[in-house]
Amino acid sequence: MVTPQTTSTKTNGSNFYSSGLRQKIDQLMNILWAGGVNNPMDSIEQLSYLIFLRLLSERDELMASMDKKYTRIFSGQWARYAWGNFVTLTGDPLFNAVRDAIEKFHELPGL
Repeated sequence: MVTPQTTSTKTNGSNFYSSGLRQKIDQLMNILWAGGVNNPMDSIEQLSYLIFLRLLSERDELMASMDKKYTRIFSGQWARYAWGNFVTLTGDPLFNAVRDAIEKFHELPGL
C-alpha cells in the first residue's frame, strides 16, 4: 500500500487531508457528478477554471489596492467575468457565465 505524500504548511501544520480541503474537493466532485459531469478529468478541468478565475480576480483586486494607476483586468466589459459575479449565480446562468468567460480569456488584455 502506498501512503500519500503530505506537505505541511508553515502556518498551521495542516495538509491536504487534515485541512478539510480534501472533503471540500470531494463535495465539489459530487456536485459536478450529480450535474452530469461524470468524467473525473472533466471535473478537474472545470474546477481548475474556477480556481483560475478566483485567483485572477483576487490578484486584480490586490493590484488595484496597491497601485491606484493600475488598470483592472475586470473592468468595463470584463467586469461581468470577475469572481464576485459568479458566486451569486447558480445552475444554467452560472454555467453560461463561466463558459463565456473561458471563451473570452484569450481576448483579455495583458493575459
